[in-house]
Amino acid sequence: MLDYRARWAELEASTNPFAVVIQAHLKTQETRHAPEERYQAKLALAKSLYRRGWARDDILKLFHFINWMLRLPEAREERLWSEIKTLEGVEHMPYVTSVGRIGIRKGLQEGIKQGIQHGV
Repeated sequence: MLDYRARWAELEASTNPFAVVIQAHLKTQETRHAPEERYQAKLALAKSLYRRGWARDDILKLFHFINWMLRLPEAREERLWSEIKTLEGVEHMPYVTSVGRIGIRKGLQEGIKQGIQHGV
């Protein structure tokens, strides 16, 4: 997968959902110790989902995956949701609803609890 770093533009132009998976993986590695860069990468990937012209369900599934891979500190996560909410209103990008955001947040919290319980 690391070979795809040099092919980022190709991944961005692709309509194959696995291109987004590869992008999320690469950005997860690249931004491991850089929360602001991770925030920017996550926001850019979220925006790119809408531009690719996929069905809403596909966008939501891929966003959930990106959200799981590119975890952010709570303050940056709140900032991201605020930015997405603004984009939804300004550009009519309804790929993550308020209910979806709440569900994602609860799912993340549950996942963290289970990870702690299982020593992950």
